[in-house]
Amino acid sequence: MPDAALAEAEEIRFLDNSPEALRKRLGHGNIYPTGSATQALESLFRTENLAALREIGLRVVAETLAVPGAARRGSRRTCWWP
Repeated sequence: MPDAALAEAEEIRFLDNSPEALRKRLGHGNIYPTGSATQALESLFRTENLAALREIGLRVVAETLAVPGAARRGSRRTCWWP
């Protein structure tokens, strides 16, 4: 998702899952069809890629919360934290 889209969003929900939990869901066919899941697990959804994306997401949330007034921007800005 482009940074500009995040900056303009009225509401952002960050759902935090471990890379292992996401890979398990993917393997069960909960994210991609089972036939596509094997290839996805071996390429894009490797544990190290998912861990890096999770860290980026956590940083974006932390930076958003650290900006004074960020929670009041827009008519409905919500931050979900597990």
